[in-house]
Amino acid sequence: MTNEEEILAIVKKADPSNPVEYTRNIVKGFAREKLDKYILACKDCPISNSTKTLTYGSVNASVLIISDFVLAEQNNDQKLTYPLSGTEAYNILEKTLKFYGFNIDEFFFINAVNCCPTTNISGTTFTRIPNLKEKNNCKIFLDYAIEIINPVFIIVLGNIALNNYIETPVSNIHGKLINIKGIPAIAT
Repeated sequence: MTNEEEILAIVKKADPSNPVEYTRNIVKGFAREKLDKYILACKDCPISNSTKTLTYGSVNASVLIISDFVLAEQNNDQKLTYPLSGTEAYNILEKTLKFYGFNIDEFFFINAVNCCPTTNISGTTFTRIPNLKEKNNCKIFLDYAIEIINPVFIIVLGNIALNNYIETPVSNIHGKLINIKGIPAIAT
């Protein structure tokens, strides 16, 4: 009996009303582990040796938050962080969500670009906006996160994150409901 046949037999024995949702929920945690490993192993860009962000939050979240990229204040010697972790932006987001009765740990976070884009000018390193190649190389991780989480709503924080799906500045659609891969979303 193959592994697939064994898994099918177990699912049949459990006899869930929705076998697809049942198996999806079982493998979500493992799929997230794989996603983080893929991000860590990625060497597709010259910035891949910089600080990287892994996913954060609950794999059972109904809301996915996509932020832009590793911020300058996150680029550190540890070379590993989480979206918005340790930033003023995170503090503001957490306070806002708390004000509206949400717990930030009930969301799932990923960055649109998972490494810190920098440039060196006269011996000084500066954080910069990710280029198109860097953004495009990371899009596979975004799409995989959407597949894992299967959110009912997406919040997009910033132009880099938004422009993976809609080529317009956030200021043009701020506060308006948009559609990302068939999922209602809002950009801010």
